[in-house]
Amino acid sequence: MNKSWEDECKLLINCQRAFSTQTFSIGKQEMIETTQKHEIF
Repeated sequence: MNKSWEDECKLLINCQRAFSTQTFSIGKQEMIETTQKHEIF
């Protein structure tokens, strides 16, 4: 019982970390695209 709780906790942390990384990558990509648009104009 205790071990499964620890496993779920680790999965949750890994999931949150992956989500944060994914969100950061998307935001960084949008920043790059915005910068490129400004350079064109």
